[in-house]
Amino acid sequence: MEQDQILWGKFKHGNSDAFYEIYDLHYTSLFYYANRICSDEELARDCIHDLFLELWESREKITFVTSIKPYLFKFLRNIIIDKINKKKKLVNAIETSFTENLGINITLSQEDLIIKNDETSYNIQHLTEAFNILSSRQKEIVYLRFYNNLNYEEIADITNLKYQSVRNLVSKALQKLREVLGTLAFVIFFLS
Repeated sequence: MEQDQILWGKFKHGNSDAFYEIYDLHYTSLFYYANRICSDEELARDCIHDLFLELWESREKITFVTSIKPYLFKFLRNIIIDKINKKKKLVNAIETSFTENLGINITLSQEDLIIKNDETSYNIQHLTEAFNILSSRQKEIVYLRFYNNLNYEEIADITNLKYQSVRNLVSKALQKLREVLGTLAFVIFFLS
């Protein structure tokens, strides 16, 4: 956290090296997150480009942040939603129903599963099927929580949900996964 604060301070004062360091540190996780939301690599790259362009251009006006990653995820999520909103010409939609209506679809790729769980292909397929049973919102929350190691407060901030709603969504998602996978497989997956 302290390193984030120092890096952010340098960036806000116009240090281009700090800006490039922020970009290098976070591009990959931002790309994976964006691609999971919109399922379009080109749109994901465009949104990340817009994020960093806007970040640089408005660096003096941006508030001080204590943790860069959650800030960037929220910023990116808002850019994606705005672009999808313009693309689909949805007007005056409230954000919670908006994301459900957009069909945001987070899926686990085989690569993600192999990295997180070096099991047989049968287990990977079983886990993918179990994950795809979750609602779009639950997939997003689980992805942020377990694949990006964000805490509940950070996820609530990114998704514009209340803290307790995030906890409830994670709890219900884990319960569904536990039911589908069985307790032993579930524990093995989340401990690895």
